[in-house]
Amino acid sequence: MKRCLVHYGVIDPSDSSKVLEIPFCAMNTIHREKIELALAIQGEQAKKPEVIQAEIEELLETVKD
Repeated sequence: MKRCLVHYGVIDPSDSSKVLEIPFCAMNTIHREKIELALAIQGEQAKKPEVIQAEIEELLETVKD
């Protein structure tokens, strides 16, 4: 972990005005699951990729006009 040159910035789950700087190696092996659970929106499901793609295409059409 000491040699990890890439750092990952993530919102501090206990204080949303702060950003934590975590070595990428540590983020993926130790911290990711805990932080993702702490920052997850409770009771909501993620949109399916097809729905997101359709929304993007709809927005792009409004920009083209």
